[in-house]
Amino acid sequence: MSAATLEGDVNPPGNPLDGELGSPKGIRLGEVPIGEGSLPLELPGQILQSFEFAVVATDAQGQISYWNKAAEELYGYSPAEAIGRSLDFVVPEADRRDLLRLIGGLRRGRDMQITHALHRHKDGSLIETSATFKALLDEQGELLGIVATASDASKQRRLNERLLLAFESSPSGMVMVDDKGTILMLNAETERLFGYKRQELLGRKVDILVPDRFTDLHQHHRASFARNHTRRLMGGGRELYGRRQDGSEFPVEIGLTPVETRDGLLVLGVIADISGRKLAEERFRIALESAPCGIVMVDHSGKIILINLETERLFGYSRSELIGRAIEDLIPQRYRKEHVSLRDGFARQPEARVMGSGRDLFGLRKDGSEFPVEVGLNPIMGPDGPAVLCAILDITERNQTAELLRIHAEELQRSNNDLEQFAYVASHDLQEPLRMVASYVELLAERYQGQLDERADKYIHYAVDGARRMKQLVSDLLSFSRVGTQGKPLQPLETEQVLRGVLFELRQLAEENEAEIMVGPLPRVMADETQLRQLFQNLLSNALKFRSDAPPKITITAFRSVSEVTISLSDNGVGIDMAYAERVFQMFQRLHERGKYEGSGIGLAIAKRIVERHGGRIWLESQPGQGCTFHFTLRAAAPPEAL
Repeated sequence: MSAATLEGDVNPPGNPLDGELGSPKGIRLGEVPIGEGSLPLELPGQILQSFEFAVVATDAQGQISYWNKAAEELYGYSPAEAIGRSLDFVVPEADRRDLLRLIGGLRRGRDMQITHALHRHKDGSLIETSATFKALLDEQGELLGIVATASDASKQRRLNERLLLAFESSPSGMVMVDDKGTILMLNAETERLFGYKRQELLGRKVDILVPDRFTDLHQHHRASFARNHTRRLMGGGRELYGRRQDGSEFPVEIGLTPVETRDGLLVLGVIADISGRKLAEERFRIALESAPCGIVMVDHSGKIILINLETERLFGYSRSELIGRAIEDLIPQRYRKEHVSLRDGFARQPEARVMGSGRDLFGLRKDGSEFPVEVGLNPIMGPDGPAVLCAILDITERNQTAELLRIHAEELQRSNNDLEQFAYVASHDLQEPLRMVASYVELLAERYQGQLDERADKYIHYAVDGARRMKQLVSDLLSFSRVGTQGKPLQPLETEQVLRGVLFELRQLAEENEAEIMVGPLPRVMADETQLRQLFQNLLSNALKFRSDAPPKITITAFRSVSEVTISLSDNGVGIDMAYAERVFQMFQRLHERGKYEGSGIGLAIAKRIVERHGGRIWLESQPGQGCTFHFTLRAAAPPEAL
């Protein structure tokens, strides 16, 4: 046939006509008996109808006796149109002489395969096909008939092209070798991985890609695989390395797939460079070993499968002593039964959490001593199934520190209570003698002012001023101490109503200073009404006192979040250098000379103490000469309709 390739004595792998189906004895294709035997067998005909390739049978004279469904789809003729016709009716006229020559070869008992031929479709178009012809002979070697199989070669070629494209574009190296280890095929990724050109590897032994120290072992394993060839991962449990052309090595993982062909066993090796994985594993190992807490991995049965260096140090065991043992061996005996139950419960509902929240946990060392621990649990899916990663922290030092802090806090609280009580008593008891001293000094000034010399008048003035300031200081100190000792329970308050009362009390001072005070909407807060009133009074008094040359302008606004209210009080006064932002809230701290502004220097300290007693915080924002803004937070209260 023109444009055709003929090959003698060739059967394609897996030919359905090989073996029993190809036997000339007792086979009936459709309704036409072929070979000896008188019992019709319907099963082969049913099987042939299911084939995806065309199957055509003829008698000894070349007349078609069987035509399956795939033949109808390939050529366009129904069985009724094809059966009884000569086999050459689908062959172009120019190629029919070649067909006769092929049939002549079949009569001599030679099977034929045509790898490429043009056949004609019913619609007149030419079909590129691949066909196989098999002679059916009787016991004397006489031709009984011909069985031909055909398929669309263009489809097969496209399939081959796709397979080749997949092979070439694979992200893993792919190498096909024969049973002797000779490289028959390789893809572009293999060239990149090993640094060879394709022509430098084709025909050479695959051992060239293996480090010299592994060559003998590799040959042994290759021979073993040839004897027992099953698809598997090469070198399971071992580290494998590839060798590049420049002699450098890199870790690999190799999957082996045996391929049976008519030319013998071939092996497809899929090679993955796992340098990145190895690097990640090494980083994980370093992180694991250098972790400041003990790390233990436990399988689903409670057996320890991994530990780190800190675990060895914490419990006093070597790694080999712990791997494979039950995790309960690290727990005091009195807790083990309960721990097994808790472990089973965690397995049913695995989630990352701190183990034993609210309970004291203890670890058991090899020497029998115990130590308090905190354990974090994290479920993971390991290569062998579910597992649990445990992070174990020795909290002995933390517990000791917490106990010391508790003791110190109690001592500090007692000291603060004593100081508050002392300040209250001292300031209260000082009121009467100070009042007496101030009264008599004032009387002395009234009676003898101008009757003594100038120096005596000055001394009297100093005494009166000092007594007055001392009286104010003691009064403020008493107020400061009362914040902690006489505070009332917090309750929901209308902030605007409290502020209106304060503004009414300060109305004369505000009018004298020609002050303009603007108040925005203020939400309800949880507060002690007396102390909230005192807080507003101190901040407003400061804003009026530390005014600039311009009339004071004071703005009060509020912002509410879910659970907190931030109240801001801004003025246009003299301002404060932010370097002193913390100092102004300390007792007796003044940023101005004593004679310029009145006051004891306790007002903002009282404000801070009030806010902190309410669970909030107070701070300021300011620039000298540009005014000041005080912010403080209080707990938000629900609106009346929500109560």
